Amino acid sequence: MWAHSPSTLPHAISLGTACFRDTSLNPYNRELVCLLTAHRFSCDYQWKQHVQISKATGVPAAKIEAIKEDQITGEEFTEVERALLAFLDEVIKGPEVSDPVFENAKKYFSDQALVEVVTMQASTFRTMRTLPSYSR
Repeated sequence: MWAHSPSTLPHAISLGTACFRDTSLNPYNRELVCLLTAHRFSCDYQWKQHVQISKATGVPAAKIEAIKEDQITGEEFTEVERALLAFLDEVIKGPEVSDPVFENAKKYFSDQALVEVVTMQASTFRTMRTLPSYSR
C-alpha cells in the first residue's frame, strides 16, 4: 500500500528497520512492546505475528497470556518488565506519561531506549492502521 506513495515508502521502510533491528532494546523487551501495542489497539494480525516472534525470543506463554488478559502488573513479570509495560501503557493512553511511571522506567532504561519504545509504538500503530485501510 505504501507503493501508492513513493515519497513516503522509503521513509516507512527505514523507520520500520530502525525500530525492529537497530534499537538498544533487547529482542525480548522489544517483543513485549509489540505485544502490548498490538493488544491495546486490537490488531489481531500484529498480535498473531508477534506471539510467534515473542515465543522465539523466549517470552513465556504465561507472559503473553497476561498481556492478552490485561494483567501487565502481575508477578509473572519482572520489576524491569513491569516498568517497561507501565511506561508503554501510558504512552498508548497518552498524551503524557505520569511522573512516577516515567521515573520508574528511567531506573531501568536510558533516554534512548524510552524514545525507541515510543517510536516503536508509533511505527506499529501506523502500520496497524494503514494495512487494513488497503486490504480490500
